[in-house]
Amino acid sequence: MVLIAVARKVSSRSCLWLVAALCLPLFAATSLDAALIISATSTVASPGSTGNAIEITLVNASGVDLDIGAFSFSLTVTDADVEFTSVTTDTTGAPYVFAGSSGVGSPINTIPPPVGQMVLASDYTLSSGVTVPAGATVGLGHVLFDVLSAASPTVVDVTFIGYPATSVTDALSGLDIPISEFQDGQITIQEGSQPVPEPTALAVWSLIAALGIAFAWYRRKRGG
Repeated sequence: MVLIAVARKVSSRSCLWLVAALCLPLFAATSLDAALIISATSTVASPGSTGNAIEITLVNASGVDLDIGAFSFSLTVTDADVEFTSVTTDTTGAPYVFAGSSGVGSPINTIPPPVGQMVLASDYTLSSGVTVPAGATVGLGHVLFDVLSAASPTVVDVTFIGYPATSVTDALSGLDIPISEFQDGQITIQEGSQPVPEPTALAVWSLIAALGIAFAWYRRKRGG
């Protein structure tokens, strides 16, 4: 009865604004009820290695399908011997979220260049939105990094920088979809192992050594 009384006193244009105002919380609630998990994989790298990679993935844990319009993420490390170099769309752990509709293209990072201990990457879709089904996992980036040759064996934490550096935008409402969990990764720097000769190689070298000893003994015997 209250809404009918109010509607009689306002113009049709005002009614439209009133309806929009009443419906907006419903759209906002849909976005605010959503939940995402963003993860970084862990990997092993050696001092002096280049082109190492970690994967950034997004899991739709909301229980409903979501239409993603854009995203950004930022990572940081505290070890100066690890240098981020680039972020590409060549994800391997899961298909890239905006495959075929990327508005930025590869690479998608804006920080660095050229190298650094922090990386910031973002992309948007050229379509009206990319649907990520409930429970699905998609890739957000293939993060490349180098390890300086002077690096010592250690474990380096790869940590997400939260909102607004890391965010996901709903394509329908334009609102940010809440990220319920960040799963940081690690880079384990370990000394590269020396190659172990194959058994056949060991046998050949052992034979050569034995022949060398026998030949030396033969020459001494003849000379004596």
